[in-house]
Amino acid sequence: MCGGTCEHDHETGEDTIILNHIDVNSIRGLNTCGKSEDIQLVFKNYDHRLINKSSVSSYEDDPEMIIHIPFTEQVKLKSFCIIGDSCGKGEAPHRVKLFINNDSIDFSDADDRKAVQEFDLNEDYEGDLWYKVDGNKFHNIHSLCIYVYDNHGGNKTTISYIGLKGVGSGVKKE
Repeated sequence: MCGGTCEHDHETGEDTIILNHIDVNSIRGLNTCGKSEDIQLVFKNYDHRLINKSSVSSYEDDPEMIIHIPFTEQVKLKSFCIIGDSCGKGEAPHRVKLFINNDSIDFSDADDRKAVQEFDLNEDYEGDLWYKVDGNKFHNIHSLCIYVYDNHGGNKTTISYIGLKGVGSGVKKE
């Protein structure tokens, strides 16, 4: 599948999914179609990632989208998973930048800012690929920003699931 040189793991399961540490009602998406709640629906239990087919898309002819994810307490992020479109139209995210603790990132500065970490994602329709983040850089975070700046060649970007693995610190957000 990946030849052993990939920067993701093939681990699955819910033992460290930090969905309960995400302030789901405060998640925001920029350049996303539909209702504001649509972006919230892609954050769900790992077991429901393929059952509940809710998704969020960028606008037509623009693959970029920004997703701001606030946490209810400080977390240490270990890995993430993103399931893209399941129709093979090239709408799955390909290139992403991750930023932490900055709720004001928008398109005017996301390209020029140095990301905490960048990833090239494979098309994943099952949620099998978890991308490990640099643990030294993703601790004590109160928010995560995912900037999708390219997809696999489609007219828009579509995401049906975002999963985050990590550990809560017990220190509530003020």
